[in-house]
Amino acid sequence: MRILYCGLRASWTLKGHKYFDVKWAHLLSSLAEVTLCYFEDGWYEDVNENIRKEVFDAAEQLERKKWINWNLWSRWQWKRLAIKDHAECNFYIKKVLELSERKPYDYIVISTMDLISYFLYRNRLRKAAKLMLIVHSVDGFQNGILNKIFMKVKDDFHYIVMEEEGVHAMNSLYGIARSNIHYIPHMLNPVTKHLHSMHPAYDIVGISNSNADEEVRKIIELEKKEHFFENNGLRALFRSKNIAFCSKGLHVFKGRLGFTYDEYYTYITKARVIVLPFGRQFGLRSSGTMIDAFSQGIPVIGNPFQTMLQYHRLIPDICKLYTTMEEFKGSVLELLTGNETYKEEYRLFINGHSDEFIIGQMKKAFT
Repeated sequence: MRILYCGLRASWTLKGHKYFDVKWAHLLSSLAEVTLCYFEDGWYEDVNENIRKEVFDAAEQLERKKWINWNLWSRWQWKRLAIKDHAECNFYIKKVLELSERKPYDYIVISTMDLISYFLYRNRLRKAAKLMLIVHSVDGFQNGILNKIFMKVKDDFHYIVMEEEGVHAMNSLYGIARSNIHYIPHMLNPVTKHLHSMHPAYDIVGISNSNADEEVRKIIELEKKEHFFENNGLRALFRSKNIAFCSKGLHVFKGRLGFTYDEYYTYITKARVIVLPFGRQFGLRSSGTMIDAFSQGIPVIGNPFQTMLQYHRLIPDICKLYTTMEEFKGSVLELLTGNETYKEEYRLFINGHSDEFIIGQMKKAFT
């Protein structure tokens, strides 16, 4: 069996997927001959020798196209069309088609996809191989023009969902046959590299790019009024899109994460509790921060978006919900004193996301 693993979106959107993509390719290589597409030399690290490598730097080629680099595309309403991103994706699709013509594949696994660009090459890609699309957000095809395109092409793919409830959701939301939907969970992400960062430790950490400002604002107001973190001898670090705040117990920085690997995982691994203050619109998709937390044996608190609800039902002692700040405070204090008693719940999560379990699920999907 021959499998091509690729990402069909602009490369800058996929920088945070590097670990995920390499691990997927490694696990697939236990079942098949795998080819991994690189966006540029050195894009992926530590790829084992069993995996074939195909490098195609579409971003470099785009620089040679004068019309793609007109300033016009970054102005006003043109910016929303993401012309350059679509053009880069078109290059990748052409490369995938070239590879499949050179030596056919049984499957093409698409780690994430520009749906508009796919539509332009739909007929050729469908003929190239059986298409397996990894769905990072089950809710992501519900609105606007993407929904209209998706409903036209939905039967082109088999789907891989990373949350078990995603099988039912894909079926009920889009009418996709359950036989075309496969549950393969997100892999664990244990920190195995030695961390060199000298950054200070925080007891409570909520630094995801998915944080919702309205949820972070509630935590800031709590600290302003009650000094909850300070009075309990705690230090908390949160990320917000637009809000900055600093007090003795709480530090909130604004903007997207710009941490190095060492900085990010120093904060994660030294935390006693991880908070996911996401909006409910986050929906049913895997949270990398949640995976990071449970992989290190750190409990999670979050408001009730769909993924949190799913894991709260499965492992309620280490995955706690809050809807009010009273519930938030109670959960924080409970987890700070009882985490050692929850080893069975961590074991349940880890077994359900282990390499062995994932490979077993892959065997069922790739038949």
